[in-house]
Amino acid sequence: MKRLFSAIGWFALLNCSLVICGNAQNSNLMMLSKNFTGSITRTSVELKLSANDLCDQSQGLIPDGSTLVSQTFSINTDNGGLGTFQGTASVIIPDGRIILQGSLRGTVGVNTRCGASQSCRLPWHLEGLFETSSSSFGRSISRSTTNVTVPLMMLNFSADLNQLSTAAVPIFQGRLDGLIPTLPASVAKISLAAGKPSYTANEAITAVINNSSEMAIQAFDLKSFCSIVQLQIQNGNQWDEVGSCTLKRLSFPINISSGQRMDVPLATSQMTPGTYRLALTFRFLENNTPISEPLVIFSPSFPITTQPPSNTVIVKAEREAYQDREPVVIKVANEMNQTIVAADHKSYCSILYVQKQDGASWVNVAPCLLLTQTRLVKINPGEEIFMKIANEDASSRLLPGTYRLELTYSAADGAGLPMGNPLTVQSATFTVASKQ
Repeated sequence: MKRLFSAIGWFALLNCSLVICGNAQNSNLMMLSKNFTGSITRTSVELKLSANDLCDQSQGLIPDGSTLVSQTFSINTDNGGLGTFQGTASVIIPDGRIILQGSLRGTVGVNTRCGASQSCRLPWHLEGLFETSSSSFGRSISRSTTNVTVPLMMLNFSADLNQLSTAAVPIFQGRLDGLIPTLPASVAKISLAAGKPSYTANEAITAVINNSSEMAIQAFDLKSFCSIVQLQIQNGNQWDEVGSCTLKRLSFPINISSGQRMDVPLATSQMTPGTYRLALTFRFLENNTPISEPLVIFSPSFPITTQPPSNTVIVKAEREAYQDREPVVIKVANEMNQTIVAADHKSYCSILYVQKQDGASWVNVAPCLLLTQTRLVKINPGEEIFMKIANEDASSRLLPGTYRLELTYSAADGAGLPMGNPLTVQSATFTVASKQ
């Protein structure tokens, strides 16, 4: 089998034009080409990004409306307007997540394309590099669609003062251009989630890793609470690691086979309430040999609260007793503060199992016979769903006996897809009696 991954190294940086904008993905690269407009002062930068439609291939990563921000920016020039600029900067996508962190640096007032007919001085022209900074994960970029990080490098930065602007602060227009690596397809098949949608401050947290790819992966321990995952708490626009490991030894590799699920318990103590997420750093393996650069995936965020939430998901029949062949009305109420999803194709092709008591066991009744694809049903916070069992069909009616309802649901992420471990709730029992 050929090695699918190789070190990316340094890429050639290109300024996008009609001539050179091609399909960079043919070489496992994609073009990042953003226009921007916004304010640049001697102490700060705030630029709104939008795609250069002729070239940009990174919309899934950095959508329109993202911002390039720096609060530690400085411009140093002489009396003639020549000088340099520098500062730490972040690219923040519209949902508030930081996608890139690094440094801006370059020259001010220099025309890098000067010649016999053009002056080498260009007032208030900024040109330089946006370079990602080192982190515990190395040089990295986080993809918004999959929450995965991959190695990155530097991007070209060029800005000019908008002379026509009448705003109180200087308004600049410019470009951010470069090449970034595409993700290996197998990365999307590695998932990480917390075992529950939320935890209380004294509960132990479980990280659930699923390797649905065709290859084994390898991670190293001595991360949070000496496990192979990192627990992080949100602190403004950044994520801080918690639960540092105090063991004084070399870290051990832990392999996760293709198709394997691994539950990783975190021996947490009393946790600070807040918003948390999990991170897993791993490499793909071939014949027990790492064949990729380190990759990082993040779980969906989850809350840790001081007390268990008083709200819940409720499933119940309208009444405690029904007569044979009498319609049964069922209510599902989402009293949580987050959206949930449940799969249909259960009893009567609904999202519920209707279960009849048989001695000490409960047996599902009225199986769904439709050959359609299973569908996820979304229930928003505070929403109630009502269902009715007509109870007239001789082949699927509820025979006299004791019944209950069972719903299995998951918390929904921003795309309406299930995240974390599914939870199951049952209703109180109700009876169906023979007609007198």
